[in-house]
Amino acid sequence: MYLVFAIVAGVIGGGFSILIRMELQEPGLQIFSNPHYYDVMVSTHGLTMIFFVLMPALIGGFGNWFVPLMIGAPDMAFPRMNNISFWLLPGSFALLIISMFVEGEPGVRGAGTGWTLYPPLSTAGHPGPAVDFLILSIHLAGAASILGAMVIAVPTGVKVFSWIATMWGGSVEFRTPLLWAIGFIFLFTVGGVTGVVLANPGIDRSLQDTYYVVAHFHYVLSLGSTFAIFAGWYYWFPKMTGYTYSEFMGKLHFWLTFIGVNLAFFPQHFLGLAGMPRRVADYPDVFADWNYISSIGSYISALGLIVFLVGIAYAFIRKDEAAANPWGVGATTLEWTLPSPPPFHQYESLPLIR
Repeated sequence: MYLVFAIVAGVIGGGFSILIRMELQEPGLQIFSNPHYYDVMVSTHGLTMIFFVLMPALIGGFGNWFVPLMIGAPDMAFPRMNNISFWLLPGSFALLIISMFVEGEPGVRGAGTGWTLYPPLSTAGHPGPAVDFLILSIHLAGAASILGAMVIAVPTGVKVFSWIATMWGGSVEFRTPLLWAIGFIFLFTVGGVTGVVLANPGIDRSLQDTYYVVAHFHYVLSLGSTFAIFAGWYYWFPKMTGYTYSEFMGKLHFWLTFIGVNLAFFPQHFLGLAGMPRRVADYPDVFADWNYISSIGSYISALGLIVFLVGIAYAFIRKDEAAANPWGVGATTLEWTLPSPPPFHQYESLPLIR
């Protein structure tokens, strides 16, 4: 349920990002008649991707599903708490969507606060209930993430070298899950390097609230997490569903997404260095070229998302059954000792580990 919810929320949040890039494709107001509605779209996009895509997929989806399988447990330690952590999410997401259609600032709808709710946008004055709906939504989503978290990891710069060294010393096959994993390392590293730049107070004073920061946190947070999710999705898809996926569709999804997101976000470093501020719906002509290229990249990544959805449908239509361990001798963790898909209540007795 977590993964299905994350996919649905991801399609909606991705649609919001496409509208943002359509607006910024050229100077002037294209889509939104009022810059406030652009701020609303940016705010809702950011909150959707963080609280309703990345966290449910990583912590709720893969964490809750595979940690018990990997440690030989029949289920999560507190299944009812885990259950309520999920069912808080649809209501929370509904409140966030509702906040877009009720009064915020005088005379306009939605909460254009930015996804971090930082001033000055969050202190612009919202006498309507839009911000109230948004804050209640975040509280519920936060409660859901706390109730569902039995697993958390904090990647650091040191781990990049250990990941690369692991592949360097191993016998690797460049199948779809590994492509996504390598893509994650690349994107996470780019975000980390630009983070080192922003850690310099003198440089950060000039670049803060510019598109350099937008590019940085998308590389390290959004793109890195998304590529890690897709790596896990393709690796465990046979175990979760009992069906194999099309290797061609998986690789096509990867290359379209990898090319698209880099084309979308890498030029934003140049926009930030040139001084383009974030959270603006319009800009001078001097920023037009890089914004146009960035928008084209977002359309390519949207095409990749369509390929992903088609690939899922194709896997369920052709029903090519997966073996218990489709990856061979290299997959040695406990989940691959179970049939695909695993029974609802596995490991009635402790498994024997050789």
